[in-house]
Amino acid sequence: MGCCRVLAKIVLITFNVIFFLSGLGLVGLGVYVMLTPQVAEIDKLFVEAGISTALIHGLSYGIIAVGAVCTIAGFTGCCGAVKESRCLLGTYIFVLVVLLAGQIAVAVLSQVKGNELTTIVKTQLGNVQLDSANMGKTEQVMATVQQEFQCCGLVKGCLDWTGGVTANCTCSATASPTCNKAPYTPKGSTTQQCTVSDSATKNIYTQSCFVAIEAFIKNNLFIILIVASAVAATEILGICFGCIVCCNINEYEAA
Repeated sequence: MGCCRVLAKIVLITFNVIFFLSGLGLVGLGVYVMLTPQVAEIDKLFVEAGISTALIHGLSYGIIAVGAVCTIAGFTGCCGAVKESRCLLGTYIFVLVVLLAGQIAVAVLSQVKGNELTTIVKTQLGNVQLDSANMGKTEQVMATVQQEFQCCGLVKGCLDWTGGVTANCTCSATASPTCNKAPYTPKGSTTQQCTVSDSATKNIYTQSCFVAIEAFIKNNLFIILIVASAVAATEILGICFGCIVCCNINEYEAA
């Protein structure tokens, strides 16, 4: 058994242990994305606005599915390297190639469709009118979202509230850089002002919830992108070393 083959085998086992742990990490990340309170509030808001929540749920399930496949592939790769089984290594390499191709396809699709989806969500949220004098289910959901994301209103900010009279947009002057004194005149408006109706505190959030939620999603997608990039790098190395080990197994030992 040559030194190159032994080294490739050791490296392959090491990478697959890392790959296995990365898969478990992705499963945990998917569960976190699904259960985090902020995502739950976004989910409720989308339901009230008539926006499909399939994208949010699909992202969570997709991360969990990729993590599960990575875990299985890592285990298969380790077994194939230890046993020097061409069958297991061939299956392992095939799974990694398919998984890597799928990740690239999802990344390209996200770039192509991302702006389109953002526009659709923004348009639908912009059609929702809030009324602090009639606190229905939508207004109650918004009240929670606003305090969770330190924002006010949906797309146009506090002007999404009828007459600029907001509910649950109050804030402490030191709580957030988006907190301003009320009455507040939104940018782009020279006549209409926004006030608070639910507190003696005369401070109001000036950032729209669409902007705050978009920033939250982008921050979390950046984390997911880093994890996905690390996993993709591991996949490429796994494919390379898997091919080296597989090609150096002679027919006698494979049998």
